[in-house]
Amino acid sequence: MKLRAILILLLGCLLLQSCGKEPDVIYKNGKIHTYDANNTIAEAIAIKDGKILEVGTNNDILGKYESVNIVDLGGKVVLPGFIDCEGSLAEFSKNLSLINLSTAKSVAEITALVNERVKNLPSDSWVGGFFWNELILPEAELNKMDKSVLDSISTTQNIYLVNLDGSIVWVNSKLLNTLKITKDTPNPKDGEIGRYEDGELNGFLFDAAVNLVRENIPEFSNDEMKQSMIKGVNELVKYGITELQDRTVNSTSLEAIKQLINEDKFPIRMYAVLSSGDNTFNEYLQKGIELNYKDKLTVRAVSIDYDGAFGLQSASMLDDYKTEPHRIVPYAVEPDIVDLLKKAAAKNFQVRVKTVGDNAVVASLNAYEKVNNEIKLTDSRTVFEHIEFADKNSINRIRDYNIIPSVRPENAMLDFEIITPKVGDRSLSQWALWNSLLQAAGKLTIGSDFPFQQINPFVNMYYLTTRQFTDTTMASITNPNEKISLDDAIRAYTIWAAYSAFQEEYKGSLEKDKFADMVVISNDIYANPKNLLSAKVEKTIINGKVVYQSGN
Repeated sequence: MKLRAILILLLGCLLLQSCGKEPDVIYKNGKIHTYDANNTIAEAIAIKDGKILEVGTNNDILGKYESVNIVDLGGKVVLPGFIDCEGSLAEFSKNLSLINLSTAKSVAEITALVNERVKNLPSDSWVGGFFWNELILPEAELNKMDKSVLDSISTTQNIYLVNLDGSIVWVNSKLLNTLKITKDTPNPKDGEIGRYEDGELNGFLFDAAVNLVRENIPEFSNDEMKQSMIKGVNELVKYGITELQDRTVNSTSLEAIKQLINEDKFPIRMYAVLSSGDNTFNEYLQKGIELNYKDKLTVRAVSIDYDGAFGLQSASMLDDYKTEPHRIVPYAVEPDIVDLLKKAAAKNFQVRVKTVGDNAVVASLNAYEKVNNEIKLTDSRTVFEHIEFADKNSINRIRDYNIIPSVRPENAMLDFEIITPKVGDRSLSQWALWNSLLQAAGKLTIGSDFPFQQINPFVNMYYLTTRQFTDTTMASITNPNEKISLDDAIRAYTIWAAYSAFQEEYKGSLEKDKFADMVVISNDIYANPKNLLSAKVEKTIINGKVVYQSGN
């Protein structure tokens, strides 16, 4: 009897304790996909101090807890907050200050947009535009384009307009003069300065020559950077992004982010990935990793690019390209990766290697194997990013070494039609082996690569689950067995993404004691894959607080 009385007393205390935790908010009547180990679908969720108290049925939660703030989800689908495994907040935020030319279908439309921007700006200002698309501009319109068109807008301000993929910039005479580019200026390596037949400049810079502008754009001040980042993160939450893994940060942008966090103006979380050749990484090697600064910022990863984009013929492929250069010189070599893995391991940094081509994957695996044989990279969670091509042997090695594969679905789909002309059908058979990578590694992550590609997670999920373009349907699909399930596509944006940043214990799924980061969406995306293309985020919730609500 005595033991029974004690147990009853303890049970009573526990019930009083749980009832004493009045939630800040309860969400009820939802289809809450928790993505816990059992893939539980709940109806209600109670949140306190930014963390999840409990998930369960309406009766369970409402019977156990009371709250003055109860939100009826009306049967909407709820998912864990999305984690984008690669994007550049700084570049994206800067672009928001530029003129968006993506919808312009004529020179007149472009000039109207630029005219509107320059009319109140002082002399010597830099005026940028981006995403004009030569593919939707008629040939007659393209033939009109030269520096004289932009000179008619302004001869006192520096105008530069970058095309959709960043390979061409259209400039006015003022900017050419500012940059001291003349008809006698030699073409940079892998680039071209546009000229008329008589040698005079026409106002276009191609490929590597674009850097003549990019590297001279005036730097933002700290206040300008912070204001642009506020705009940037407020755009990201519209897509349900609750955390960004950003591989373009440096000491300047990190300081701005910390200031915004201190000012409570940075709603999302940031997992910062430093660059191996940047001084910021050397600074952090001295002071060590930084974990969970105010639950918003972690700095514990470093990246290195073995190769680059396939579309620009910069991917390191096992097969030769059909046009010059037949073999590309990679940005890094195996010893570079070996050196970085050793340095990172000594300070508990994670390494992320960009490996687009199948040869890049092989070389990076060789480097990993060499280091692992020496020092055993236990739970290093090394990530191979941008994997677009891989042979079966490499995929098996990815499994054996516990490499986390990370893919860029939109990049792969954009490259699909140029694979055979560039390198032949053998490479096509090794293209976008998403399911094989998933089965080998047990997980997969996704980066949107914004602002160079679109942000929308639902579009990338559509690519992964259908292997179809968004605007056309292919009768036959290359490597059809390489589709993955919708559940796995969502895991790639949530719990597996959290794992790739050592965060699976406190985010990535909707479970007790984890951060209350979640999204409420408009469509039941589980009913039909096409619903992914029309799905919208209705609410983005971070730390239990609504940071975005559609219509507001």
